[in-house]
Amino acid sequence: MSYSHLSIQEREQLMILLQKGYSLRRIAAQLGRSVSTISEEIRRNSKGPEQYRAHRAQKLADKRRHKRRRQPILEKNPKLRQYVSRALRYEQWSPEQIAGRLKAEYEHDPSMWVSHETIYQFIIRKVREGKLSYAKNLRQGKVPRSYGWRGKKRFRRIRDYKSIEERPAEVDRRRQLGHWESDTLRGTMKSSAGIAVHVERKSGYVVLAKVKDRKAATYNRATLKAFQREGILPVKTLTVDHGMEFGCFKQLEQMLGAEVYFARPHHPWQRAIVEHVNGLLRQYFPKGCDLSRVPPRTIARIQRKINTRPCKRLGFLTPSEAALCELFGLQLESASLEVLPRRP
Repeated sequence: MSYSHLSIQEREQLMILLQKGYSLRRIAAQLGRSVSTISEEIRRNSKGPEQYRAHRAQKLADKRRHKRRRQPILEKNPKLRQYVSRALRYEQWSPEQIAGRLKAEYEHDPSMWVSHETIYQFIIRKVREGKLSYAKNLRQGKVPRSYGWRGKKRFRRIRDYKSIEERPAEVDRRRQLGHWESDTLRGTMKSSAGIAVHVERKSGYVVLAKVKDRKAATYNRATLKAFQREGILPVKTLTVDHGMEFGCFKQLEQMLGAEVYFARPHHPWQRAIVEHVNGLLRQYFPKGCDLSRVPPRTIARIQRKINTRPCKRLGFLTPSEAALCELFGLQLESASLEVLPRRP
């Protein structure tokens, strides 16, 4: 369990219990905290247990929290800052080149070492302060939104997932019905509504569901309801990206009785079928449209329209016809096939 600071309510309880003469161990048990946490709280925010006051302790804690952090290395080392500034402005070296050159020139002086991530932070900070601009001296002529391999992607947002490399080989061969690719179609950024898009890999059959927000639980409920509406379509695997709507993928696996596999980040070709369908859907839901205003019956109509259009990959059968053939083992000519009936 991660540590969290004492709240004002906990500090008030602590003050009352101290006034009643409770021991630190008993107070810790009552608050669900360690004895060392209670002892440190009293030491830092009062001159003793008898003088502990909750609101004064809260003010002191808030003051320490907003206290300026330690000075960045490039701010407190003028020689290093001058070297980096000169290399950026006159030599037009990249931050990685500067970091590497510093270690080569000052091999025995670690105080002159700095990582390229720190140099990027220095550049971004100066631009925000409006003091100096090194943007024109960088390769792209602009300040990057993120820097280095650490950046904002330092931590995986979704963990303990199964990679696409672990997906059964039969899914790649498209010889079996029931393997799906999934994604979410977004509209305007001002609205959190979207459309959950599911495409069956063999038949190309599309299942759509409106989602009112970007929460994983909402996505799971909408997906389950959409597949239940289709009824007879099997769901064995889903291949998804790393969007946070798939954050509760383990619950989705339990709800559908399927395995969820994640494509590699920035590899859209590993989910090429759903990406293609997203492009088709943009004809009806262009970028920037407010999907919260789109009624479910319109989404159902668009789903039927896509599922009843001929597909070259299927020999100009429709996805509905191809799915029907697979479900019932039919070997009929396209002219004699009926599309899947519309669900009431």
